[in-house]
Amino acid sequence: MNEQEQTPDFFADGNEHLRTGQYAEAVKSFEKFIEVMPESPEGHNNLGLAVFHNGDLDRATREFQVALDLSPDFAAAQANLGLALLNKKNFEEAIGPLRRALQLDAGITEVYYNLGLALYRSGRTAEAIEAYERFVANAPAEHKNYAEGVEKILAQLKQTPPAQS
Repeated sequence: MNEQEQTPDFFADGNEHLRTGQYAEAVKSFEKFIEVMPESPEGHNNLGLAVFHNGDLDRATREFQVALDLSPDFAAAQANLGLALLNKKNFEEAIGPLRRALQLDAGITEVYYNLGLALYRSGRTAEAIEAYERFVANAPAEHKNYAEGVEKILAQLKQTPPAQS
């Protein structure tokens, strides 16, 4: 079996390791995949996810950016870049990729939550409320607990008087 035929196994193995929370193993699998398929946006995105879960936000940000350099319309990579920036507390910078992710795929419901948080932390409360409302309105059943928590956040935000400029 040549290297090209082995790459799907590296990718599938990496995804299985991600799914089971074995992030260090996922990193190894995706690194092997990228050695053979360096132009794969999916490979860089998934490597970014693995290193993100390992706590290396700087490397995750770089991997998501490589995925986007290879495929600018890759909605999941936009969403993941926004999430990494959000976790780095680069709230204002996170807004752009999160909005682009939603433009490309409005069905990635959790992005509305992340966008709401980035907007709120950037002092843009009215826009945060709108994003949180879209999350609640579109949250699938598996996000029910999150949606209930966001409804409580919305109630608080709506009672807080707007900041004076």
